[in-house]
Amino acid sequence: MVSFCPKCGTEKGPFVRGFCTRCFLEDNRLLRIDRKLILPKCKRCGKILVRGRWLEENADSLLKFILSKVKWSDVERPSLAIEAEHTGKGLKIYLNVSCKVEGVPLSTSYETFIQYKLQYCESCLKISSSYYEVTIQLRAEDKAKIKRAIYLIKDVLASQLKNDTLAEIVKMIKRKNGYDLLIGSKKAAKSAVAELKRKYKANVKKSSTLAGLTKDGKPKVKYTYSVRI
Repeated sequence: MVSFCPKCGTEKGPFVRGFCTRCFLEDNRLLRIDRKLILPKCKRCGKILVRGRWLEENADSLLKFILSKVKWSDVERPSLAIEAEHTGKGLKIYLNVSCKVEGVPLSTSYETFIQYKLQYCESCLKISSSYYEVTIQLRAEDKAKIKRAIYLIKDVLASQLKNDTLAEIVKMIKRKNGYDLLIGSKKAAKSAVAELKRKYKANVKKSSTLAGLTKDGKPKVKYTYSVRI
């Protein structure tokens, strides 16, 4: 018995649900995805919101976002790879799809467009509103030493900024014999103080004050490090 495609007439297989693979792919989608997707993006740090988490924008995070929007058809062993092309308004995405239907390997590509929705992530919103968790009271008789210590603090914070968006100096207040530095992240500030202690043998005193309650009723605590070098 000779098999042929009822749409184009070819007798060259393989056949999927009675059609040649080309005709089958013309009339059947391997996946469904909207032609335009809206992707929240922080206008300050550039992170994107994927499944409730703010992530660095890269191929992996974009793939996770797209997979969250994809609806697969009745296929076996689906696989998806993406290519992104930047445009003035967002990203043109090429979806390279491969899978099996009735045991026959199939591959094709689709397109979608990602439009950014610019907003602030939670951390950047805090920073933009001068939120801080720690005050470092930096004191020394030598002004040059103070300046070098501030550079050291900035270097430590910069090294952690990729993984901790709050690792920044929110404000610097000039004081007698030094500065008060307001730091967004207590974890990053702790690392900076540890480095000051290591390099300058600094004398460090730590204190804390209650600064209200969070939305779920937990205490908000601000810390102060008095650092003399």
